[in-house]
Amino acid sequence: YYFPRDVIVPSGLILVIRPGANLFFAKSASLISYSPIIAEGSATPIRFLPADGRNNWGVMAISVAGAKESVFNNAVFSGGSSSRQINGVIYTGMLSAHYSAVKVSHSTFIRDIDDDAFNIKYGSGVLTDSYFADNNGDAVDIDESPDFLVSSNRFASNGHGLVPGHATKGDAIDVSYNNSLIENNIITSCGDKGISIGEASKPRAVGNIIIGCDYGIAVKDNSEAYLENNKILNNRVGLGLYQKKIEFGGGKLTAEKMVLWGNKVEFEKDDKSSYVIKDSTVEGGAETGINITTNKPDFRLILPASILNSVSDLLK
Repeated sequence: YYFPRDVIVPSGLILVIRPGANLFFAKSASLISYSPIIAEGSATPIRFLPADGRNNWGVMAISVAGAKESVFNNAVFSGGSSSRQINGVIYTGMLSAHYSAVKVSHSTFIRDIDDDAFNIKYGSGVLTDSYFADNNGDAVDIDESPDFLVSSNRFASNGHGLVPGHATKGDAIDVSYNNSLIENNIITSCGDKGISIGEASKPRAVGNIIIGCDYGIAVKDNSEAYLENNKILNNRVGLGLYQKKIEFGGGKLTAEKMVLWGNKVEFEKDDKSSYVIKDSTVEGGAETGINITTNKPDFRLILPASILNSVSDLLK
């Protein structure tokens, strides 16, 4: 299916995209739906692609679609997100959802050129078992959507500002005004933060592995994060806590059963921020903490075999 220009789906309908459908978009062309979208590529992937490999398309967006959940399963999004303002709304994600519920699973997001590969605002839902790679800015950006689960996804080489004239750094997962659960994700090589927690968020981050980012996890601007069983390895800064925006304060976190190793700096904290570390392994120790060990773990036992090559220096 070829989309030479923007297509608007009105409210009161359900848009169904069948397995195996390939949607090709002209330069900056977008599909905006005010109705739920069901894109179940369970048998054969559904693909959202640029019609011309030299030009990126716009966005696939669900806006004010009501209580019924939109579903994207086994979908591939590639080469989109020329940020678009349509009917007075700015959409920044290759897949965007505003004031809508959405479930994304077993899907792929690659080579997004702008702010976000996937962005949700004022919505709810689930992102699970999906893959994000080589996206220019943030892979996932969740704004004011407290009831959102981010679980068991893989992020590789996101946020390095690969497109001239666009964002220079980005996060794997960026949340603001968010109290959700971020669990069991594997994040390698992102330009900015593995997980960025800001603007009065209170999420739980459990069982994540973060390797080779500028910051492993950053907690800022009146956010209070609870971290459990995360492995934060070989980043420039393992944990960052600070005030970024003047209208907010610092960041606070409680971390338990954490492994913090191989980072150039374990903690970076300003005087407005604080942390409590318990029952954890920290390479350089912690100024304040309970039951902290500096014994090097056996990474072959605590990491999946599929990512051991990304921490080869720690195996020596």
